Amino acid sequence: MMKLLSLHVRNFGNLSNYDYSFKDGINSFIQDNGSGKSTLAAFLKAMLYGMDGVRSNDKDFKDRKHYAPYNRQSYGGTLELIHQNDHYRIEKTFDVKSDAKDEVKIYKNKELLENANPNLGEELLGLDKSSFERLLFISYQEIEMASNGNIKKNLNNIIDNTIEGVDYDHISSILMDANKEIKNQTKSLKENSKLLEEEIKNQKNISLALESKYKKRNDLYNELDNLKTKQNLYLNGKAQQERLNNYQSQLTAISKKDAELQGLLKQYPNNLPNEEEIKSLSDLLVNRQTIAAQLKSLSFDETKKNKLDNLSNIFREGTPTDEEINNLEKEIDQYNKLDTLINNSSNDTLSKQELDIKNRFKYKNYDNDLNTINQLGDEYTSIENRLKNVNKYIDEKIDNHSKKKSPLPIILLVLSIIFFGAGIGLIFVLLILGIILLVMGLITIIFAMFLYFKNKMNVSPSQTGVSVNKQYDELHNALDIKEKEIKEILVKYQIYHSASVHSDIEQFKNDYNRYQEILAKENSNNNQQKETKATLDALSSNIKSFFDKYHKEGSFNSCLNSLKEDIKDYINIKKEFEQYHKKLDILNKELGNISISIRLILDKYQLSLEDNPSLIDQIKLDNQKINNLNKEIKELKQAADNYQKDNNISMEMETIEVPENIDEDILKLSSSVASIDHDIEQDEIDIESLEDNEEELDNLRAKIKELDILSKNYQKTMEILDKAQKNLDDKYVSPIMDKFSYYSHLLGDILNVKIEMGRNFDIKLNINGELKDAQHLSAGQMSICALCFRLALLDNIYSGHVPFIIMDDPFVNLDDNNLKQVKELLKNIGNNMQILYLSCHKNREL
Repeated sequence: MMKLLSLHVRNFGNLSNYDYSFKDGINSFIQDNGSGKSTLAAFLKAMLYGMDGVRSNDKDFKDRKHYAPYNRQSYGGTLELIHQNDHYRIEKTFDVKSDAKDEVKIYKNKELLENANPNLGEELLGLDKSSFERLLFISYQEIEMASNGNIKKNLNNIIDNTIEGVDYDHISSILMDANKEIKNQTKSLKENSKLLEEEIKNQKNISLALESKYKKRNDLYNELDNLKTKQNLYLNGKAQQERLNNYQSQLTAISKKDAELQGLLKQYPNNLPNEEEIKSLSDLLVNRQTIAAQLKSLSFDETKKNKLDNLSNIFREGTPTDEEINNLEKEIDQYNKLDTLINNSSNDTLSKQELDIKNRFKYKNYDNDLNTINQLGDEYTSIENRLKNVNKYIDEKIDNHSKKKSPLPIILLVLSIIFFGAGIGLIFVLLILGIILLVMGLITIIFAMFLYFKNKMNVSPSQTGVSVNKQYDELHNALDIKEKEIKEILVKYQIYHSASVHSDIEQFKNDYNRYQEILAKENSNNNQQKETKATLDALSSNIKSFFDKYHKEGSFNSCLNSLKEDIKDYINIKKEFEQYHKKLDILNKELGNISISIRLILDKYQLSLEDNPSLIDQIKLDNQKINNLNKEIKELKQAADNYQKDNNISMEMETIEVPENIDEDILKLSSSVASIDHDIEQDEIDIESLEDNEEELDNLRAKIKELDILSKNYQKTMEILDKAQKNLDDKYVSPIMDKFSYYSHLLGDILNVKIEMGRNFDIKLNINGELKDAQHLSAGQMSICALCFRLALLDNIYSGHVPFIIMDDPFVNLDDNNLKQVKELLKNIGNNMQILYLSCHKNREL
């Protein structure tokens, strides 16, 4: 069970330096509006649960901003309470903006708890902040009569003794997330399955088409063999045609070369680029590759980019000007000088002699001592004047017998030894006291020697007929006693024996006057120090406000250095980033110009690098081939002409018929065979993974089926869980309704209507068997229902040991008769719990 003990509000809203000790039962706060009642309730909530931080884009007026002091200084206080026989003390200092900067100390039985939960209310009360406001905080505003997840979880734990954290909402959330993940997996698998089905379908179509390609390839091979056979037959013809055939062979070779040449030229309908264009195109491609590599390697450091983004956010309104920085430096310099001046002012304003006088007079009753010294000084002067008028010796007749010796010198000698011993012993512990005792010992031994020789003179036989005047002796002794009394006072002020008592007294008076001047001087310095402190605080606030704009914390000098470094980094990195983009733009522009130049050459000859990346090498090779073919054709024609002349070959000679363009046909057939071989090889590669794909598709379909079954199981589990939770809700609504009825019956029949409660604790009116919404109740009836509902919930959650209730004038809508019965109810339940009752009207006082 929890019990509030006391609180101290250092500064919170309109409460400042406010203390209150809580008593058992009802604690009434009947005060005018604006006096701090609601502020006190908000303070209790803040001490137990803290306050949300304030952001610049907040639309609502949060408590942290509402209760912060106008001077923007930190605020807070102390709350003491007992929970389960343990004493807790909560000390909090709230920052004006950030909850992360709050200072929190929690003591348990006077021992500081390390890493304690700053929101101790959650741990001790078992309620989150929202539930605390719905349960333990009752105000005049309309009260929502329903439960949230945290309240239902607490009731569930109490009624069914379930494990903390294992509740319906948690388990339901896990099941829903798991089912959602399964559906996502199923969707992904189905998409993959669909893609695989399409690929398998294409592979099967390719497989079916292969049969016709195999047949076509066999036909081409047979036709090629037939042509080659005919060619061989014709070449191996009759001997008389051998020379003709040789010549024709030369012509055929020329035709083949020419066909090859025409085949190459056909690939370049607009001719080939010349050597200069080829060289230019080659150089352009090399440059394009070089610039592309530079672009690829060109990058901007990610760390610098992140830092630039962060600094750009900090300086989104611009960097401070040099004038602002100079002014800030001057303010910090002024602040440091004033701070040093304040820290050193207590000692630096006094001289060494003044400090010595201050230390000698401090903590002593110097006014009383001055009066005593003045009185003793007057008495000393009076005795001294009388002594001057008395003769030391008088004439009288004395016998020759010696007078009795006085024991005083021996006594004084013993005292001097004691003073010397004590002084030597204390000089190493208390230096000043030790010196005083040594001086007193020295004075005592001198006085003892004086008395000794005086006695010697007095006891010598009277040959002159004179003796010491007794009156003189008495006055002299009285004078010594007064001197001793005076010096006993003066020694406290470290004024030791000098040649004259009067000079010692005069020194004391002078020192006393100097001490009064020192006090006046220090008082003046204190006033000046207060003014300096006010100036220092104003400077500190101004400097801190400046640094807050740039998120700087710490000492002013470190913040200034950090800010300068940030400004320097921001300017340098920004400049570097701009240079990076400038270089990027230059390279892209160069790359674009090169691409245009390449395109102009390629478009001139209707060429494309996309279909043939090695086009330049191919053009060089084809150009070389064309030159070689032209040279070879020229040489072959010259050789054929020479062969014809040498062998007198006539074209009118009888020749054997040779199929026209047989070489071209063979070449075309060979090309067709190579092409279909390539197509067949590619198709065989494409269908190579058909069996694997079919097996993978079967596996995907099996996995989808498994996931569908698992999803149905999850759905069924959630339905069972919903049904179980409904039964559980019905189970714990009953005890809440019983307690609700109990409290409402204690108030008599003032509700005048039958009340029923739903599974979410919603209130219904049973009017002639028909359930009506609770909105039909009057404002006063709603207040009573809300009170009974809160008490019922609290009794069930805390098993009758309710910690405390805060009531902020909740009965504004009750008439006098109903208010009277509610007062009686609260006085009865106040015997078992603490009630903090806040109201601004005397007639609603409990």
